[in-house]
Formats: sequence, C-alpha cells, structure tokens
Amino acid sequence: MLDALHNKTITILGTGTWGWALAHFLSQKDFQIRLWTPTGKNLDHLLSQRRHPRLPETRLKDSIVITDSLEEVTCGVNTFVMAVASPFVRSVAEQLKNYVVQPTIISVTKGLEAQTALTMSEVIQSEIVEAKVCVLSGGSHAEEVIKGMPFALTATSSHQETAEWVASIFRQKNVGIDISEDIR
Repeated sequence: MLDALHNKTITILGTGTWGWALAHFLSQKDFQIRLWTPTGKNLDHLLSQRRHPRLPETRLKDSIVITDSLEEVTCGVNTFVMAVASPFVRSVAEQLKNYVVQPTIISVTKGLEAQTALTMSEVIQSEIVEAKVCVLSGGSHAEEVIKGMPFALTATSSHQETAEWVASIFRQKNVGIDISEDIR
C-alpha cells in the first residue's frame, strides 16, 4: 500500500530499547531504516557494535543508518516513528517541524506531558499541525519483538487511511493489529 506520500524509508526517532526493537522489526520487512539518536552520547558504540547495551543479543543490519543528524534522517522521508521518552517529545517535534512537510508520525511513546497533561499525539499535533499522527499501542515489549514472539498492536488515527497505512507497515504473521479512530 505504498503511495505517493510514502516510500520504503522510515525514520525512527529515538534509540531506546523500543526504538531499537522497531528498527530491527521493520528492517526485517525490507524497509530502509534510519535511526536517530537525540543526544549522540552512545553514537560511537551504536555505530561500531550495532548492538543496544540493553538488547545485546540483537545486532542491527549494516544497512540501517544510525546518526545524531536530524537533517540526515529527514531528507526524503515522510514516515517517522516517535520513540523518544515522553519528556522529550515536544522538543523533538519542535526540531522535526523544521525539516518536514505533512509527515506521517507514528507515536509509540507512552505517557502525558507533565506541564500540560496532553497525550503524546496531542503534543506532536500541536507542534506539527499538518502532520498525520497515528498512535501505535498494544501488548508488546521490546524484548519480545526482538525475539519474534507474537504480539498485538492497535493503530489509531483520526485519519482512517493513516491508520491503515501504519497497520500495513507493522502487519506480519506474528503480529495481530487492529485499527481504530479513537485516538484519545
């Protein structure tokens, strides 16, 4: 279900265990993955070892771009996975809006913004108004995804076609995925 707005390149924003697991998962589905680390503090280790310190059994493919350059990971990309910790979602969205036009942003970050009590999708939408935001949630853990264990997800967006697109990205024989319009 690729269309003019989407290509086979996906940028994952955040190199925590969840971002790492999703990079591994999506690279198995032949997507070109770009992985952005917001601080760059572990960049040398991630590049040289291609292993996450908390998921050492999984080595990412050499084809996955790992960088701390937001400009590099946004060039020619329209689909992003927001996988940074909740306290940093707003600042990352503020930076991201300088590089993108009408992106699809898949939010996988849990929690509410402390100062506003906004959900992460609301924070993203407030910063990047023209974004099509989809919340991806469910019964899954990074360690299980890495091991290929079965898991379930729900793709939720106020745009039906966005939820369907996101579901198509993550659909696989060991993944149950539902679609919903109730983003809250």
